Amino acid sequence: MSNINWPRMSNDDLGTQLRYLYDRLNNEGLVSDDELDALEEAYLRLEEIPDDEEE
Repeated sequence: MSNINWPRMSNDDLGTQLRYLYDRLNNEGLVSDDELDALEEAYLRLEEIPDDEEE
């Protein structure tokens, strides 16, 4: 797995990006059902994590 320097974003913004990625991968059939399930699980877990307060 590569280390990608993602820009810092709120959980809402990150959730939006994860949802877009999930939909795109699902529609294109580029990943297995298990991989889609893992991405969906990450999205759902993200909703449970509060955004960090601004530094």
